[in-house]
Amino acid sequence: FKGEWSDHHDPLQELQTCLNDLHRSGVAWFTLREPALVDQLHYPLTAADKAWNDTLVALAKLVVEGLEKKYFVALAKNKGASGDPKWNSISWVQEAINISGISKEIADDVTVPLRTVQDLRTKLGAHSGGSEAASLRADLIRKYKTPRAHIEHLCDELLRSLNHLRNLVEPAT
Repeated sequence: FKGEWSDHHDPLQELQTCLNDLHRSGVAWFTLREPALVDQLHYPLTAADKAWNDTLVALAKLVVEGLEKKYFVALAKNKGASGDPKWNSISWVQEAINISGISKEIADDVTVPLRTVQDLRTKLGAHSGGSEAASLRADLIRKYKTPRAHIEHLCDELLRSLNHLRNLVEPAT
């Protein structure tokens, strides 16, 4: 037994730290609506659908629902965008990035993970029955091998998304 510090990259733990940092810093573009949920977020330990679904729902609640739509509407409109009042927060984030002249690659780095977790929440977490859900789960298992590996990947993508957003909307100090 060797007592050494681990340098293992843990995307979920890093995402939890990021969410808590955003909450503590009080940024205008993000509000952690359920702070206690951050500590309840864990990797699914089995291949059971419920544990995987619960994790997807929690990720969407924490990250996507934390985006302040009003902030991104104002940001986009201040730069000349008109947008659509029916748009969700992710669409307004994308509009604010697009009108700022940021590259499509960075815009995708920000918005694709947000849309992915929201879509998975809808298709697997909130309405998890049916053949579409079973097919989607099977595709994810083929690609990632385990629910945990899928959640690790998703957390890594969400972390990158939030870090890009932080760099794009917060003034450099």
